[in-house]
Amino acid sequence: MRRMTIAMSDSIDDELAAFARTNGVSKGEAIRRAVAVLALARQQRAKGRSLGIVEEDEDRRLRAVGRVVGV
Repeated sequence: MRRMTIAMSDSIDDELAAFARTNGVSKGEAIRRAVAVLALARQQRAKGRSLGIVEEDEDRRLRAVGRVVGV
């Protein structure tokens, strides 16, 4: 497995730590999950699709409420 050192702002590190704590994973695992989302975004963009924000109603139907841009 490759290793790397990264520099990040305090606010990004705080968000990463909060995500890791909430999901019971290490910060390394949180970063791996974030990269997996970026890979998914890239694959879907190649198919003409984009990532979105959805909400689910009481009948479990999904409604788009936003689009994730810049990834």
